[in-house]
Formats: sequence, structure tokens, C-alpha cells
Amino acid sequence: MRRHTLGAAIAAAALALGMGASPAQAASPYDSATQSSLRNLVSAVQWWSAFDNNDRFEGLTVPALAGWGWQPTGTTYTEIVIEGDGESWRATAQDTHAGSTEYTYTSTAAVNGVTPGSVRASSPQPAAVPAAPGASVIDVGLAIDIDALATALMSGAVTTQMVCEAAVVYPGTHTAGSSVPDHVLACESAAAASNATWRSVLAAMLKAGGRVALQQLALDFVGAGTEPASPPEWVGNPEAPRTPPPVPTGLPNNIWRVVPKADRLTAPELTPEEKQVVVTQCLALAARAGIDGMQRCNGDTPIFLSGRSDTPEPTQHDFEAIRANPMWLVLNRQQPPNDRAWLQNHPSCAGRVRDVRDCDEFPFASTKQGGERAEPPVSLRVLDASQNRSQGRKLLSFFQDPRCNVGAGDEFWAVPLPERPGLPRAEQLPTLGWCDDDVVVVPEGSAEP
Repeated sequence: MRRHTLGAAIAAAALALGMGASPAQAASPYDSATQSSLRNLVSAVQWWSAFDNNDRFEGLTVPALAGWGWQPTGTTYTEIVIEGDGESWRATAQDTHAGSTEYTYTSTAAVNGVTPGSVRASSPQPAAVPAAPGASVIDVGLAIDIDALATALMSGAVTTQMVCEAAVVYPGTHTAGSSVPDHVLACESAAAASNATWRSVLAAMLKAGGRVALQQLALDFVGAGTEPASPPEWVGNPEAPRTPPPVPTGLPNNIWRVVPKADRLTAPELTPEEKQVVVTQCLALAARAGIDGMQRCNGDTPIFLSGRSDTPEPTQHDFEAIRANPMWLVLNRQQPPNDRAWLQNHPSCAGRVRDVRDCDEFPFASTKQGGERAEPPVSLRVLDASQNRSQGRKLLSFFQDPRCNVGAGDEFWAVPLPERPGLPRAEQLPTLGWCDDDVVVVPEGSAEP
């Protein structure tokens, strides 16, 4: 096509201006191919952006680049990160053979010791070579904004040493063969470099499989963003219990991209602010559980959002149970439900009064994580019977909704909605179901699950 030819000329000219001197002498026989592939990638991305995406970079996919002359080749792993609300991007490429060099390109902000517009060897180099060849794109809105996080950390009482120490407890990959996660090795290596910046440290962590670690880091150190960033009490104090801070009712949009995530939801019964509450709670609880909420909080997995206006007591119980055991965010439907007879004489259910006060259990009896033999044991609490049974009927209605279609053994998430301070019960959010991009008020079914 003619536009491809014109695009090639424009991009090639821009590339010639931006590359400057040749990269450092390759230390591996595979490095020249890596550099060449990364340069070709820069051309392809610029062509695609100029002619297929109105000079923006969000929405980029690896298959889209094939039409502009680039695709993953050989034994090189390439990672592309879209940044700046889709207005900028960076990429790293490295061969999977031992001794190979990682190279970086960045469009507008220096990263990995590389200035914008050039392909150069990263400084510092990552602690390990990639585990497998291929290519991936981390699009804007699907990962923590490391520039905004870097700014928040730099403005608070936080050091890179604190971050690297805290990162040890965050889950990650172990391709380097160490018991320490790859993102911790990358953090320490990047922080020790003479040209280290907050951005270079966070970028190195992201590159080393630290997507979830950065989400947990933002939650632990920045929280709602209403106070200067600071480390949790257990950092630097091995004797302190690792008690996470309270789950914030808000998250900084510039770090988490809450607003654009909420804008994508179809929720005619909710205001824009209420949609942001839903997204925020999902992101925060996912980060607590060590799950990539930036990618998973989208309704692909059905999400049951227990509400405060209709079932406040069960919702509070669910929330406190998940806060104590974050992995209870993820549940699987049990059909038929676990038997509840064992609750009759349980000490934690001593305050139950027929048709007035029920003994509520979480995880729900209708999940594989619930029941008498659950490990860890379920949380039990005596609470309002009408609310408890209403929640049960709504859960069944959620399971049966054709948009959610949660069958026996299927995974779903339980995300209890937060209390919105200053609002009466009637103005709190009701129980919702989030399936695909649709968020709807869940009606009561005819029977408890």
C-alpha cells in the first residue's frame, strides 16, 4: 500500500535522526540480531502509530506490527510498554542465550540509562536472561504507571533500599534460579547503578516480572495518595508483624488509571464516581491477594460485589474475612452447596436466634472454599437473618445470570463493596454483578444457594 511506503520513509528518517552513534560493542554473538530487531521494531511501531492509530500507541498488539514489517524472531524476547496515556512507549529486547545483552529504546523519557530516540545497551543490565523468546505488550491502563509511582515515592520518605526490601515479600517469577524473586534482584541491581533513578529502578522491576509487585508496592507505600508516601511499619523491622495497611477507599488515578477503567464499564444504574468505587475496590483487593488486578479487574471472571445498601452486615463480614485472608477473593462455586448442619452447635454461632439472627459463613457455603472441612477454616459471625438470607438469594441470582453463568466448579470473585463515609445506608451501593464490561444491580432469586 502507498501509505506503508510513505510511512516507511517518514519513520526511517526519524529513526536516522534519533539513533545517534552505534550501540556499545556486543558481548554476545546474538546481540547484533537483537539490536537489529529492536531498530526494526521502532520503525514498525512508528508506522503503525502514524497511519493506523492517529499518532498514539495505546491498543498496540504484536500481530498488528506484522503488517508493518516486524514480528518476533529467533531466540529474542521483546517487551513493549505503552506509557503516558498512550502518547509514549519504550521497549527492551534481549536474547535468551547466556551472556547476551539487553537493549532498550524509549520514545520520550530516559530509562535503563538510555536517552530517548536511541537503541542502547541497558544500564544496569538485568540479573537474568529471559526465560523464553517471544514478545509482549503492556498497554497503558494495564500496568501501574511507573512515572507517577516514581514521583510519589520520590516525594515521600522512601528510599530505593526500602522498596527492594519490601519487594522480597511480593510474589514474582524466579527465572534467575534464586529463591529471591526476579524483580527483587532487578531492584537491587538497578538501585546500585551509578545512574540510578526511581524510574530506572521501577522499570527494571516491571521488566523482571514485577507487575503485581508494583501494584502491591503502590498499595503499601502510597495507598490512597492523600498522605506522602511512606514505608509500611514492617519494612526495616523484621520483628514487626507484616500487617498490611487498611484497604483504601480511593486510589490515585495517575498511578492506577482508575478513571479510564471505570469509563469503560457499562453501568447505567451507577454514576461515574460509583463506577470508580467498584474499580478501586477490585484493584485494591486483587493487589492484596497478589493478583494482577490491572488486567483481571475487567469482568472476564464474574465478580460478585456484595453491597452496603441492601446487605451491610454480611458485606462487612465478607470484607473483614477477605482482609484477614486475601486469597478468599477468588472462589469456586460448589454445587450442591456444602451442608450447613455443622453450624448448629458451633461456639461461634452461639448467638443465633431463629429467623432473627443467623450464623453467617464466609467463604459462602456454595463455594469449594466453604464448608465444615474448609482449609483455612471459614469465618463465622452471627448477624441479621434477613440480610444474610437476602445475600444468599442474590448470590444465587448472580450465579444464574446468563451474562455471568457461574456453573459448578467455575471461578468467580467476591469483592465486598466499601462503606462510603458520610452517606446513609440508602445511598450506599447495592449488591452488584460485574460480568464482562457490564455492571448491574443483582436482584434476589427465589431461594438461597
